[in-house]
Amino acid sequence: MRVVNHAEQCIGYRLHMIGVRVYRDYCQLTGLIAGKWDTIGPPRLLPVTLPAEITNIQDDALFATIYQYDRECPGSDLLDVLAQRKSFDHALNPPAANTTLTKVL
Repeated sequence: MRVVNHAEQCIGYRLHMIGVRVYRDYCQLTGLIAGKWDTIGPPRLLPVTLPAEITNIQDDALFATIYQYDRECPGSDLLDVLAQRKSFDHALNPPAANTTLTKVL
């Protein structure tokens, strides 16, 4: 699920219990802890791109989560936002036609 939070100026890309939260200049791993989505570990500056070889992500929880989200939610803008191929402002405020799968807070 893609969750836009205008108040915090971030976009959450959530799986069942883990996800990635993207801000304008950085991203961070998130997890569902005691019923609340919270950040885990240090932030990572953007741009972020996945390594070409999947074996290079196995020891990196953020990369593994990004990879898993991309597999479970094909067609999402996560990889483009992380790599800064899509502007953060456009991702935060998508055109009305692209908001059907977005939960806005």
